Amino acid sequence: MCFLVLFVALLSACGDGSQAPDGAVTPVTTAPEIPTGPAATEDRAPGAGISSPTSAATGDGAPTTRPSDLTADPRFVVASDGGVVRYEDGVTTELAHDPAAIAFDDGAGGALMQFTEGFHASTEEDTSIYHARVGTDEPVPVVEGNVDVTLRLHGPVVSDEQVLAVYSVRRGATPQDASEELFTYDVGTGDTRRVLEVGGWEYGPVSVSAGGGLYLLNTSAEASRWFEFVAATGTPVEVEHNPLPPGSPCADDVTCPDHPALDPTGSRLAYTQLVPGDDGVIRSWELVVLDLRTGATLLRLPQQYDAGFAPRAVDTVGGLVVVSRGSADVERPTWSEPLVVDLSGAEPTVSTLPVRGLATLARAE
Repeated sequence: MCFLVLFVALLSACGDGSQAPDGAVTPVTTAPEIPTGPAATEDRAPGAGISSPTSAATGDGAPTTRPSDLTADPRFVVASDGGVVRYEDGVTTELAHDPAAIAFDDGAGGALMQFTEGFHASTEEDTSIYHARVGTDEPVPVVEGNVDVTLRLHGPVVSDEQVLAVYSVRRGATPQDASEELFTYDVGTGDTRRVLEVGGWEYGPVSVSAGGGLYLLNTSAEASRWFEFVAATGTPVEVEHNPLPPGSPCADDVTCPDHPALDPTGSRLAYTQLVPGDDGVIRSWELVVLDLRTGATLLRLPQQYDAGFAPRAVDTVGGLVVVSRGSADVERPTWSEPLVVDLSGAEPTVSTLPVRGLATLARAE
């Protein structure tokens, strides 16, 4: 029962708190436009150094042909206790040497990063968001946190015109004044914009991804979670094939869908699920990829636990899905090698990225 207890504890850590009030997502009329990220344009297999490719089974209802936007772009940014690195075609380039919680590509060979994951940091820790540009010696803060404001960096939105960093800002220390808002930071201009209110006292998004003009919020309140789609205007959007809609939240069940990632086109959703055995003990998990346009299951890939490491984050671009695996320590996980699933070929393959940490995929540059 050790794994089951471990993951119940993990879910409780992410989702404890008070009941979310009605209208957890509050739209605002001044929300900026979210550019629709293009699909990756390169059609190539993962780069040299990614090890042990194996065939991956598709799920029931998987189409016999893949959508045309499923192309591969094997460029990664990996954050870990060893710092931040860019990995491409077997070459590792250091972007920052300090331990980092998350990082992603800035579209120009550098990276946006956060050294301390905001919502589990102490008041003395720095939750600022940093930018390591190509040709500079050290990352510099571009969005600063302080003792009254904690930040959480979520991920990028990329178009031909701009790269945006999506992050949350949490304020207030009591149920009466607590709030959490979603913002974007424009890497090119330095502008920051408030998008919408997404949380309050002990409820809000565990993660946020964006694509196709939508935000996808993995929202947590008490022991309940749900996936919520929000348009650029701040208005909630009902998505027919949402596997965990707000009207049917997951409550006290560690096997519900988790770690959702929306691809840049907004047409595909990747997520993970824990799978209990007949005795109720969780020893495996699945990666699921859905076509949100049709509801078809493009992939259902079972995986066994690897030395206690479980899925902690998912990212997807073009024909690739990367699953970062770590220990159940929410604040400071120990990372394993991420899994890379390639859907761009005739048959899906699974490989291991030879760099431990939380990996994100570079968008098209």
